[in-house]
Amino acid sequence: MTPFLLIVAAALAAGAPADTTVAASGEVPVGSVAAVIAPVRADQGGELLVCLYDDPETWLKPERALRVVRAAPEGETVIVRLGDLPPGRYALQVIHDKNLNGKFDMRTFPWPKPKEGGGISHNNFRMGPPRWEPALFTVGAGELVRLDVALRY
Repeated sequence: MTPFLLIVAAALAAGAPADTTVAASGEVPVGSVAAVIAPVRADQGGELLVCLYDDPETWLKPERALRVVRAAPEGETVIVRLGDLPPGRYALQVIHDKNLNGKFDMRTFPWPKPKEGGGISHNNFRMGPPRWEPALFTVGAGELVRLDVALRY
């Protein structure tokens, strides 16, 4: 077993937040993602929203995400597992929702700037909202995909 899988297994066994959705057909999950999120400013409270998307029309809209996992921001690194994913292309957004309102808050004056921490798959940071294409990753049948997501505050 690789060191990464040992770390993920240990974190999950220790109670790290995990998506526990089971397929309606009772089938074994066909793919999963382990999002390793850091650095988390746990002292700011709130919760982490880990949003998984499979459609560019819903991208960056947590209320329309394919799946949302909520995790407590405990420690500098948080590992969240999203399982039971059919093979396909996905993009991931992480929001440190400090005020628990379920969205990514921005301030507008004197210029637009995030009020909360955020990150996306592949850490493609740029001015303005993150784009869909650079955030895409593929999950195959029976595959565990590790995503390192850097939060920016």
